[in-house]
Amino acid sequence: MREIKGRITISRYAKFGSVERFRHNEYAVRPFWYVWITRLYSGVRYFEGEYKTEKDGFIQGYFYNTDKTMHPMHMSSFTKKPAGGAKIFSDWKFHIAVKELIIEWEEYQAEIAGYVHCEACEDLIDQSEWFNHDSELSNSEISNISSPENLNDSKQLLRFVKSPGLKTTNVKIQEEDLEFFPINLKQCKVKSVIEEEIVAGKSLQVRREHYLDCKIRPLFDETQALPIKYAHITVEIYLQ
Repeated sequence: MREIKGRITISRYAKFGSVERFRHNEYAVRPFWYVWITRLYSGVRYFEGEYKTEKDGFIQGYFYNTDKTMHPMHMSSFTKKPAGGAKIFSDWKFHIAVKELIIEWEEYQAEIAGYVHCEACEDLIDQSEWFNHDSELSNSEISNISSPENLNDSKQLLRFVKSPGLKTTNVKIQEEDLEFFPINLKQCKVKSVIEEEIVAGKSLQVRREHYLDCKIRPLFDETQALPIKYAHITVEIYLQ
């Protein structure tokens, strides 16, 4: 069993937001409660030929391939200013789980089902051996399995149900029951920072800062506005 690195607990309050989506030839507004979680870091080294420089007066810019494979950096995983010489783990991944969700509702009598969504989590369904294995499923069955609604299940960190009459929903997961999901850093918003100038061997070391967040969404009707007054989430993250 590989050792767990940098395990931390983070608590955040949620903020209300909405986004417009074009679907079925019309725009639909998807309301959500947004939670900014933390920053994660990765590093990649570009060798000569994989990047170029441009000089404009006293300004020198670097242009590189942002789709190139990125690796987590353990020493700088959970700090605003990564320490120098952070070790890069080429085959390691960050993992996230929700430990506690607390919601105070505005409408006590409403019956609500919702979930905590993390876009940065990997799609585990289409990576499974069962999903990719040749089987005798019909085309219609395969089409249903691979629909976006089903693939979206891989990004649901936690589901909850509010019964009528409840003022507060409090879902708390015991440590031994935490369900961790691997994070795909490429799915996070990225701010690239040049950590070093051209180094030995004519290469360029780049450190990337990834913004990890999640949302609280309705489970069935994406246009439903959740009557949340306040929401608070506690998550746990580790590198393995």
